[in-house]
Amino acid sequence: MRIGEVTSEGFTFNNLDKESFVDFKECNENWIMYNKRKNNWTDDEILDFRTKSKCVGQRDICAKPLI
Repeated sequence: MRIGEVTSEGFTFNNLDKESFVDFKECNENWIMYNKRKNNWTDDEILDFRTKSKCVGQRDICAKPLI
């Protein structure tokens, strides 16, 4: 895998001769919806979190590897 261009909107990468784009806004929306399901939030709680969150993902550094 090779990382290509990185911008404030996202980044491109090449994997097996295929170019793909990771959109940070889409990642953030997925993060918000994950937290909605996990925390059983109301619509008002989601709106509040959406105005504060710029997160595009989170890594659990204490998790045990899958392998």
